[in-house]
Amino acid sequence: MIVEVIVRTCPKCGSENIVKNGHDYKGAQKYHCHDCGAYGTLDKKTHIVQKPFDKPRKPILNV
Repeated sequence: MIVEVIVRTCPKCGSENIVKNGHDYKGAQKYHCHDCGAYGTLDKKTHIVQKPFDKPRKPILNV
């Protein structure tokens, strides 16, 4: 069995002394650094909304 260990570090100070602290409105995990006091998400999620495909339309000719 292979086990991967992911070490999260603070983007501001580089410390590993961070703890989980809720979620943002998009569902991304928020973290709080105990060393420098930084607060925020480490992995930014993008919210992508895909619209269903519309029916092909006939081109409008301006003659």
